Amino acid sequence: VTKMPTETFEGGVTVGAGNGGLQKANAFIGGPIVEDKLMFRLTAAYKEFDGVIENEFLGTEVDFYETKDIRGRLLWNITEDFSADLRVAYSDAEGGCCWDTFLFNPLIGNAPNPTGVSNPNNNRHQEPAMNILGRTDVLESTEVTLKLTWSGEVGELSYIFNDTSIDEDYFADLDFTDGVDDSLGWLFTNVFFGGLPVA
Repeated sequence: VTKMPTETFEGGVTVGAGNGGLQKANAFIGGPIVEDKLMFRLTAAYKEFDGVIENEFLGTEVDFYETKDIRGRLLWNITEDFSADLRVAYSDAEGGCCWDTFLFNPLIGNAPNPTGVSNPNNNRHQEPAMNILGRTDVLESTEVTLKLTWSGEVGELSYIFNDTSIDEDYFADLDFTDGVDDSLGWLFTNVFFGGLPVA
């Protein structure tokens, strides 16, 4: 949701900080280009976070992220009955993901263990962040939307054109060889490979 440009020139900046090295800033500017005809609004945001969840394997935080966003809106009152509303947005984000390790709990209620192997970690609910790759997620998106509106005595007619492009990549340690005894690494090592180490 982007605020509508107005006939009043305005602008502002907000900054913030928090735990985990959080730093963020937002800025906007907007107002008339041509009085009663053409108005604009431009917004930019930046956020950086070092993270608070430590990867026990790497010894670093894995829930870090950095985002850069910019969005613009142009409103053109072509005539009293016809207007064009153009919105453009761009986002660039990078951060950690998939830092969890799956808990292997074969017992559901009083059902027997289907593997026949006793797991001492059935009731342990830890969060051993063991993704050995560290940084994992990159996302870039671009969006363009144009809305044309005609207003008349009988009603209003609108046409909306949109083009959205998203490029996102994930990188994660999914071979379950983390060596943690309450994860799927335990399952692969002790059940499927008969206790042999998984390479």
